[in-house]
Amino acid sequence: MKPINRVKKGAMTMPTICETLTHDLPYLKRYEVTIHEGDTQVCEGAIRFVYTRYGDDFIKTMTVSGVATPLEHRRHGYVRQLFDRFYQLAEENGAVVSLLHPFSFSYYRKFGYGKVADHLIARCPIRLIDFVPRCCELVKYTGTEQQLQDLIHIYNTFSANRQLMLRRFDNTYFAKYDTYIRYEDGQPVGYIAYTAQKTLYINHYEDGLLSVKELAYTSPSAMKALLGFIRMYEGELDDVEFANLAMCPEVERALQHYTHTRYQILPDIMARILDTKKLLEAHRYPDQPGTFRIRITDTLPTVDGAFEVHYGGGSVQVERLADDAPVDMIADAGEMARLLYGYDAVTAREAAYSDAITVCGNADDFFRAFPKAVGGMYEHF
Repeated sequence: MKPINRVKKGAMTMPTICETLTHDLPYLKRYEVTIHEGDTQVCEGAIRFVYTRYGDDFIKTMTVSGVATPLEHRRHGYVRQLFDRFYQLAEENGAVVSLLHPFSFSYYRKFGYGKVADHLIARCPIRLIDFVPRCCELVKYTGTEQQLQDLIHIYNTFSANRQLMLRRFDNTYFAKYDTYIRYEDGQPVGYIAYTAQKTLYINHYEDGLLSVKELAYTSPSAMKALLGFIRMYEGELDDVEFANLAMCPEVERALQHYTHTRYQILPDIMARILDTKKLLEAHRYPDQPGTFRIRITDTLPTVDGAFEVHYGGGSVQVERLADDAPVDMIADAGEMARLLYGYDAVTAREAAYSDAITVCGNADDFFRAFPKAVGGMYEHF
């Protein structure tokens, strides 16, 4: 454990912040950070530096988890100190954004986070997936190196332009469930990961449920084959539940029996901008040229400020402006994260209803550049 600071003033001792580097890999770095008053731990949290999707590329991301303060030590500003250290580590490691699953959205809005994804659960009888033929031509994942590389290829191809999805390198997630791979012409094109359960009642099984944890596909035919594989359980299990379709609008669109399908939407992921210029540069803009000026209000100097963006023809130029430069729109960091990730289909007219956004010029080129996007994550960090 590495102590970060210990400051004494007379007989008073300021809190000590300690950090432990638990993982240091090319694609994953993890820290556990704690705050102590003397010998008493008063706050803790963990961060990971990973890569997540932003458009068709990956950006370095700091995920936050396990933030906790014992009841008797709350309301002393320890969480704020913890996040200040998180932000320092983020800058040292070159992170562009931070993500977390909040226990309270209003609480983390105070730290500059904004909602960028929901969790969509859908459940229906398996017999109602009758719009595709049954398909059993899938191969069970048994853990071979070639199969693992096929799964990684499918997943990383599928994740392109699906915001927030974690870049995968290894077997961490693929080995958690029953996983089957779809091949077409010898090439890996899709996979399904799931669990199956049913209850023994006297002398027969009831309440059979197929819980689809992950779907990934690279073509319409691959998606239909995966849905056809689900139909192979018809007669053995009753229902299929898709654990999260936020990243799979193609599947949600395919489910035709809407009155027999139950949906549940849960607020899921918040994002915090850590470097505005880098995030604006990472976005994939329309080919049609456009220019906009925005100002973000925030406590972090790498986020706060005015920026001018010129885009078009596959290129983008981002320039930081003087603090008093005229702009088309002003927003705080949380609302700007929501806009830049395309959580909503927003125009200047809808944006005017938000107290955290001020449209003060022609911002049409901005809203054209950031339409509603697909986003979410299978993992829970």
